[in-house]
Amino acid sequence: MKLSNRQINILKLLFAAIFLIYFKYSFAQIIAWREDESVTLWLALVNNLLDSPFGNISSKGIPNPNLSIVLSKFLIIFDSLSTVAFVLSLLQMSIIFYALYSKNYEYNIILFSFIGFSLYLTYLTSTIWYQFMITTLNALFLKLIFSYVFEKKHYLFWYFPLISILPASLYLGGLSNSILFSLFFLMAIFFNLRSFKSNITNIKHFFISITLFISVLLITWYQYFTNLGLELLKIQSGSQFFPYSRLKDYLYVGFQYIKDTPQFFMNIFSSTESIYFLYTYSDKLTERTLDLINLTFISHKVLNIISGLIIFGSLILMYTNYKEKINKELVYKNIIVLVYIFSFTIITPLLGGRQFLQFDIMALSVFASVYICFLFIWISIPFIFKDLKYIKSFLKAFLYAFILLNVLTSFYLRNDYLNTQSSYLSEADESALYKQEIVDFIAKRTGNEVNIYYDLSGEIYNWIPEFNEKKYSSPYYLNSFSLGRDFDYLFKKKYNIDNSQEGNVKRTFKDTDFYIGYVFEEFPNNVYKNYKHYKFGNFRVTENLGNK
Repeated sequence: MKLSNRQINILKLLFAAIFLIYFKYSFAQIIAWREDESVTLWLALVNNLLDSPFGNISSKGIPNPNLSIVLSKFLIIFDSLSTVAFVLSLLQMSIIFYALYSKNYEYNIILFSFIGFSLYLTYLTSTIWYQFMITTLNALFLKLIFSYVFEKKHYLFWYFPLISILPASLYLGGLSNSILFSLFFLMAIFFNLRSFKSNITNIKHFFISITLFISVLLITWYQYFTNLGLELLKIQSGSQFFPYSRLKDYLYVGFQYIKDTPQFFMNIFSSTESIYFLYTYSDKLTERTLDLINLTFISHKVLNIISGLIIFGSLILMYTNYKEKINKELVYKNIIVLVYIFSFTIITPLLGGRQFLQFDIMALSVFASVYICFLFIWISIPFIFKDLKYIKSFLKAFLYAFILLNVLTSFYLRNDYLNTQSSYLSEADESALYKQEIVDFIAKRTGNEVNIYYDLSGEIYNWIPEFNEKKYSSPYYLNSFSLGRDFDYLFKKKYNIDNSQEGNVKRTFKDTDFYIGYVFEEFPNNVYKNYKHYKFGNFRVTENLGNK
């Protein structure tokens, strides 16, 4: 039976959708769920929305606003960490596609391919780590500014305050994003002053936006400031908001940053030293997988260089007789994106935030949210030239080759991560799949309460008990930033089983039912007299037979 073109296209879309779901779910199985991520789900699970003034506590010792808890009220529907990561990835992918799609069908195909199968973007959008979630907000910011400036959708004016407040509501470090969003929106309004009246004529969007904005203010910021004294907002790590006292200091330091940005833009995301990607710290990966990862990162550098050359070349051609061959609107959009990236890079450290230019690992985790801006530039470069057929074909071929490389690398990474024995604990942690298997295993052997000791610091998370004691001792947190929070969350969510040591600042292995540690660490000889070991990946679950 001969199929029509419409049927063939439907089959192609169906196959693409099935493969996308398989890809996203496969990657969701290796997303790290440590205390930072799990405590957000825990707080959303055990606290009512109107009794949730804060999110997680930042590394500087200040509570974050509660927007992450509000969003997690939806995520706690699922009793699997892998499912949470999968749903979160698909949801954010859909939002990003909505934010960046265009009327150009071929462009949308490349866009879909990138946000669907990009190794690094999938990594960023599969977790509830706060600074990563700003990736999606950056995409919405681009959507709003492009629609307002180029498509003349002036009714979107009403959404400027809402989008601007969201980064800081999610993560205090997102204040620099909020400030930049506001500045860009003000500039957009300024350059469209002649049509200002059209900004305020759409009553429907006014009521929608103002309702959402007031809701965020009441649910997030009202609770935040009514439960937190302003004196506690002082940065506790030594840095501070607006770190310089004189304007000339800002000008001098800012100029030094500006000098370093060209090289920074070329090298960012191009190597393990210039990207926040924790899997590379694991000893599970084979040489082949590491080579594929390095090749993927190097491709970022190639894309950065090509994009820079094409944008620079197109700007020159716009002032020549070849200007009609240039998609001016797309060039201007790229310029706006570049200015935003540049501003974020320079202004964030001047406000007392992370210094990106030195490629500090934690600074790179904050800068990761800007990856979506680079992605927009990369996928747009084949469409800047209107008639140069061979150049466009080459660029599109390179982009598709990059996507295929990402898919291949992702599956190699997953296979190594799930099936290889570790000799130490890395920041990449262990798969949530094994954590879920452990919870299911123990749940069959206990009642509504179980006494478990988690020996899960692995020498790199030794700081957690002290941080928990100092920063999570309030009635709201109940010492919730404890080792094994991911396990305790799963026990309570899936089986309504409580760990009898819940809320204790210092947990003990004495008289416990189970002891969870790692197979690559020696089991202490003073824990139980009669016991049995069980292996789950690189986890070791030890059952106290003396309590039977």
